[in-house]
Amino acid sequence: MADVRLTTPSYLVLGIIDKLGEASAYDVKGEAARTVAPFWSVPHAQVYAQCDRLLEAGLLSQGLR
Repeated sequence: MADVRLTTPSYLVLGIIDKLGEASAYDVKGEAARTVAPFWSVPHAQVYAQCDRLLEAGLLSQGLR
C-alpha cells in the first residue's frame, strides 16, 4: 500500500463505500448527494478523483462486472 494522506473527501468516499458495500464512483456520488449534499457540496469530479487515488493507494479494490 502506498503512503497516502487521507483527506476529508477520502474519508467520505471510504465511509460511503463501507456503508454500501461494493459501489462504483457513480454510486458514491449518488449516496453523497442523498446524504451530505444539504451540508457539503461534493463535486462529481472530486468523487471520481478520490476513488482513483484510493484505488492507486491500495485502499480500494476494483471488482470485475
